[in-house]
Amino acid sequence: MKILNGKILADENLKILKEKISKFSKKLELHIILVGEDFGSKIYVNIKKKVSESIGIFCEIHKFSENSNQEEILETIKTLNQNSNVSGILVQLPLPKKFDKLKIINAIDPEKDVDGLTNENLGLLFQNSPKFVPATPLGILEILKFYKIDILGKNVCIIGSSLIVGIPLFAILKHLGATISVCDKNTKNLQILTKNADIVISATGVSNLINKDFVKKGSVLIDVGTSKDENGKLCGDFDFKSFENFDCQITPVPNGVGPMTVYALLKNVVKSFEENL
Repeated sequence: MKILNGKILADENLKILKEKISKFSKKLELHIILVGEDFGSKIYVNIKKKVSESIGIFCEIHKFSENSNQEEILETIKTLNQNSNVSGILVQLPLPKKFDKLKIINAIDPEKDVDGLTNENLGLLFQNSPKFVPATPLGILEILKFYKIDILGKNVCIIGSSLIVGIPLFAILKHLGATISVCDKNTKNLQILTKNADIVISATGVSNLINKDFVKKGSVLIDVGTSKDENGKLCGDFDFKSFENFDCQITPVPNGVGPMTVYALLKNVVKSFEENL
């Protein structure tokens, strides 16, 4: 088992980004919309804020309760769209069920949509001319590139078909020449598809969903899932222990895809800033 350490890579890339930001004459601003009391979401936005500010990006979290009026959120986004000091806006997902996720996301100016999730930016991604690549897929691409993992002609199995990870990844990897299966809870005979894959990317949040019996030797395993096992320990979709003496390359949880997702987001903030100078 070879570990694909995302934290080491993220730390190095953040140093480079910090040096670049230090040369700008104007402060960059990232604004995050957080709605409700989802435990994971609160942790994620605090990490984003902490890392942002550590490299010189001002970050403000706009908090709304689950009982907030949707129009309040839309009005806040409208105000941020019109503020020339704002380089990036994102809505932390998931949103409570009462809110119209697509309407809120698409209220963001595509020029400031650093999560790359508006209709316009996802459309550009599928046309292979992206403005902003969604942060988690971009972070995964950076990991594959750094560890010199070839994509052209490879069989890839993506487990999880969300707009945040699975669907954008499908578009990106397809354009890079991979043959792809996108699976979800309705997929039958999942093990057949994962066994045939050179690269397996899982983003379900189901702890220890996949063990070594699901994959072939020499495969690359990218773990996007985060959850807690029965003992309250943070873990991913892959049963990490089962791969200890197995021939594979795998991202750990924590210190795998997560840090690279935050780096990729901030890379997009810098890109937005530079393109709107």
